[in-house]
Amino acid sequence: MANKNNKSWQLEDFIDSLVYELDKARETLSIKGLSSPLTYAVKDVSMELHVFPEYNGKDVRFVTAGSGESGSSKISLSLGSITDRQIRETAKKPIEADDIALDEIEEIDPETKLQLNRMGIRSAKEVEKIQNQNIKVSKPGASNEGTGNTIDFKKLAGLINKAQRGQKPPKVFAAQLATVQGKNVLAIKGENLVIKNSDQLKALLNSKEARVIQAGADQIVLELAELPSKKDNQLIVQLDEHTVFNLNVTAKPR
Repeated sequence: MANKNNKSWQLEDFIDSLVYELDKARETLSIKGLSSPLTYAVKDVSMELHVFPEYNGKDVRFVTAGSGESGSSKISLSLGSITDRQIRETAKKPIEADDIALDEIEEIDPETKLQLNRMGIRSAKEVEKIQNQNIKVSKPGASNEGTGNTIDFKKLAGLINKAQRGQKPPKVFAAQLATVQGKNVLAIKGENLVIKNSDQLKALLNSKEARVIQAGADQIVLELAELPSKKDNQLIVQLDEHTVFNLNVTAKPR
């Protein structure tokens, strides 16, 4: 008989946790192999679990048998060997310098980080890749794809963008009005102006919308219907949902 104090668990959760730990070990070995050759390989590993199965009409759960408890069932697991070559070929590359690890983003709750890690999603670029594919990803252990059982990648992307903005705040060095090839333009020069994409980039000069014709990390070029006639002009630029700045642009006398 199972000890009532033992917590029940699902086989899927156990396998997810086991694979997660093995993946972490593989990636650690892979990183070590960058500086020196691996001197050993992981051989076959077998384990036996003595459990009491429970079925509630929907899910099968297990309670681990304690010492001296009789009547339990046995689940046997066997893991194959992995060589140093397989580790190098299958392990993920370390997170690059221009990426950001999800573990570093405080706004993402620990449970979501753990769920993402178990799915092999550890960085901002990996979240972006999944989001761009426009697919639903169920949380580990979720029985269906109903509300609350899927990862909200749109929300995650917002939290990541906010964290990236914190690491790369924009700097504006200059703003210059000019007429180029018959177009009235305002060129804004700086640093970290657009760090990802310009989908949310908007600009108003004296409350009139300016069309974005060029957007990059070091320069934004806006097309104006006409050059402002007054000396002092108010420019409002939204770089993304987390970043807005105001500038006073001085027009030269005509």
